[in-house]
Amino acid sequence: MLKMLIKYHLIEKNEYIKESYEFYAQKYMDKKIFNLLKRAGKILQLNYQVHMQKNEDMIKKNKFKVPVERLVDILAEYDTISFDIFDTMIFRAFDHPTDVFLYLETKYNVPNFQSLRKEAEKDARNKNKNREVTIADIYDVLERQCNFKASEWIDREIEAEKQICFANPYILEVFLKLKEKGKRLIATSDMYLSSDILSDILTQSGYDGINQIFVSCDLQKSKASGELYSHIENELNPGRIIHIGDNQWSDVKQANDMGWESYYYPNINIDRYMYPSNMSTLVGGLYRGISNAYLKSGFHQYDDYFEYGFLNGGLLVYGYCQWINKLAKDKKVEQILFVARDGYIMEKVYKQYFNEIPSSYVLFSRFSAEQITFERYTKKYIDQTLGNRCRKNLKMTIEHAFSEIGLDFLIPSLEDDCIDRKMLLDYNIYDRIIDFIYKHKAEIVKEFEKVQEQTYRYYSEIIKGRKRILIVDVGWFGSCAVALDYLLREKHDIDLEVFSALIGGTPDGAVDARIQSGKLSSYVFSNFINVDILKFHMDNQLIIHNLLVEILFTEMKPSFLKFREISGDIVPEFGYEECDNYKAIDSMQKGMLQFAEEFNRFKNLIVNLEGISGHDAYAPLQSMMEKRKQCYHIFENYKISQLSGKFSESGIQTIGDLMKEFRYVK
Repeated sequence: MLKMLIKYHLIEKNEYIKESYEFYAQKYMDKKIFNLLKRAGKILQLNYQVHMQKNEDMIKKNKFKVPVERLVDILAEYDTISFDIFDTMIFRAFDHPTDVFLYLETKYNVPNFQSLRKEAEKDARNKNKNREVTIADIYDVLERQCNFKASEWIDREIEAEKQICFANPYILEVFLKLKEKGKRLIATSDMYLSSDILSDILTQSGYDGINQIFVSCDLQKSKASGELYSHIENELNPGRIIHIGDNQWSDVKQANDMGWESYYYPNINIDRYMYPSNMSTLVGGLYRGISNAYLKSGFHQYDDYFEYGFLNGGLLVYGYCQWINKLAKDKKVEQILFVARDGYIMEKVYKQYFNEIPSSYVLFSRFSAEQITFERYTKKYIDQTLGNRCRKNLKMTIEHAFSEIGLDFLIPSLEDDCIDRKMLLDYNIYDRIIDFIYKHKAEIVKEFEKVQEQTYRYYSEIIKGRKRILIVDVGWFGSCAVALDYLLREKHDIDLEVFSALIGGTPDGAVDARIQSGKLSSYVFSNFINVDILKFHMDNQLIIHNLLVEILFTEMKPSFLKFREISGDIVPEFGYEECDNYKAIDSMQKGMLQFAEEFNRFKNLIVNLEGISGHDAYAPLQSMMEKRKQCYHIFENYKISQLSGKFSESGIQTIGDLMKEFRYVK
């Protein structure tokens, strides 16, 4: 039992360690003390490597960095260029080849098909002296052992391979440039799929003009043994020849031993441990495969913000929009309202890839919500506006504070209550300010009724005739949805049903009550779902965790404050111009949109899945939150404010400063 526990924690728990160790251990399988020590040393080395690299940016570290033109120049020196196929010319959408078997298991509802298919291939290879088999050989074993109809399942697997395979954009560009130069281009693969099948896959991926394809299963000779290289040499008389591939043994050493030149193109999927380990197999495989293909092939250029958006926001926004689409249909919603500013990128992704329910991007903010609901939630208003400024010890005058939160009209009345407008807002005067607000509550309500009226005019045009709407935001209390429900339903249209959706809901009684009633739904976490994620997100780094989510979604515009009526028109008023962040925001959201585009290419695969769970969608971001030094490096100078209203430069701080304040980093 102890031996099994040690094996699980040191080897089997981490897929990268398991795969790397099993490959290594094949060379040292006997029980001689020297080989036992070698295997033990390898286990310790792999665990140390994973531990040390947990917080590193492995994407950047392992990205292939040779420019296309440089590689073309190198390969063009040869008469014949041989390309390995899988992981060189062709990528799969999944990062692991056997994930296609699990996909077939899911699609055709055949429990344990993946393991049966893997065992059948192993048995078929063991029966063949040189271990080279065709797909027909494998399914002959499956037909005999499991009563599968071989011809039917062969077609299914080939169809699935064609669905998930696509061109490596870097190698495709190299291939096409070499083709223009008139070079002889061949493809060489150790594979159980025949050259005819591989020809179809290569052609559909854009590789027109391949002179010849050599496959181990057709010729019963492999690259791994070196025999396939000898066969090609004898058949082609290739002249000066070079082979490019991703396997150090088969594509490099064996080619060199046969007298060929070789060029190593690193396998983009080799560092699987850099990704979250707690994702479901198929969605996790798609996420990793797509991320590796785009970020590590060497073809695309990007900065840290793009990478952050691609890796941490892409799956989250795509999954959230997919879930919103289903939620809206389940609730029979007639219109979806994506609330500014966090709803900006959500609405773009929703309209681009789902768009089954009419949707609008609408202006709203915490500041306008506070004013609209002042008459009901007066204490909360005071705490979130004046109280928040007092806690921050910003050393602003009472006059300045009132001006920032829209109470300018009350400033002359301060002196009537013997409050000096030039006095600093702090806890020495705070209780008197609270009494002052309650004393003048009726005046404030009357003033804020104008905000209510103008906001209602704006929304009534958007939702005209609708009776069931869905308000979409990021999180965490859903205060915008509460305010809009109060304004639109309670004050104007009692028959209107207002539902709301959040990425995450805080563990609060009011939030729980709304979820329990069915009026609020949470995608990733709440007291009702993924409580483990809720606990992680709400730990002592809550403010940083919130920010690392929110910065993914904000629009490149200043925060909306409220509507004003000018010459009969409703005109929006905006606050502080956060232009220092716009470059970062733009790059992050380009990354998110690019991921959504790449992921959506394989929507036919996703149709056969239940959808992207909130747990899967949040996993990359949760993993990123634990890479504290990396987060600090990216967002050290990103400016934010925790205040609502017309905050000025004094209310601005950097995320880097906030990370230090909360000891997120030392």
